[in-house]
Amino acid sequence: ISNRSPDLVDQPDTIVAEAEYLTFILVAADPDGDSISYSSPDLPAGAILESLTGVFEWTPTYQQGGLHTITFVATDYGTPALADTEHTDITVTNVNQAPDLFDQADTTVAEEEYLTFTLVADDPDGDSVAYSSPDLPTGATLGEATGVFEWTPTGLQSGQYTVTFIASDFGVPALADTEQTDITVTDAVGVNDGDEELRIPRSRYLAQNRPNPFNSSTTIQYGLVAPTCVKLAIYDIRGALVRRLARGELPAGHHRATWDGCDNRGRRVGSGIYFCRLEAGDFTETRRMVILR
Repeated sequence: ISNRSPDLVDQPDTIVAEAEYLTFILVAADPDGDSISYSSPDLPAGAILESLTGVFEWTPTYQQGGLHTITFVATDYGTPALADTEHTDITVTNVNQAPDLFDQADTTVAEEEYLTFTLVADDPDGDSVAYSSPDLPTGATLGEATGVFEWTPTGLQSGQYTVTFIASDFGVPALADTEQTDITVTDAVGVNDGDEELRIPRSRYLAQNRPNPFNSSTTIQYGLVAPTCVKLAIYDIRGALVRRLARGELPAGHHRATWDGCDNRGRRVGSGIYFCRLEAGDFTETRRMVILR
């Protein structure tokens, strides 16, 4: 008797969501009672098909949305070996992923000093992102579409503020990511120096540069409570000195330095993360800076 081919039962088309586990069992019958092995020439990446049992398993990733037409083959062990083939459509539906709101470094600012920074979020699905906060300090603003935070604390707003920032996408369902940032507002007091009144912070500080991230130049503010020998410098991510901004004794008060994005030789540095470090006596503080060319 000549060998007869097996009969592979049609596997119904299937719908599964991204990141959802899918499994089913292929079934074939051989009229000669031969054993059967299962295979597929076009399994999606990450899918498994057991050759002896016909068990199919797959958890599609977030990058595998769409239609996948899979060919299944049932082959017997007769002589000659014969096979039957079926095609199954598996549709992977999109699942919304939450945006990733980058951490905003804690910041120190003096009373009546302008503070601004820009929130940055990445959405893996490419959705637009809206920024919000349920607990903005009085007088502060946050751009819903831009993520730009702006605030000039008044003379009555010294203290620490823990601000919650939220990045929400426009997917279905809408998802969000949340980060918290501490903003310390230092209390400035008046000190008479001849005919000029200087505003002296009550504590030493190094404020976050603004703008940050920046392209061409950025301003760095820091404060001293007494005349102090200071070192203010920029370092790269490896800890190598990039630019020295201030060195020597400075009077008490608020001071500002501008970095033009160049090294000590006047060469423009590339995009990336840099660190501004202030050494003032026994006080040391470092802020992270980002250049986007």
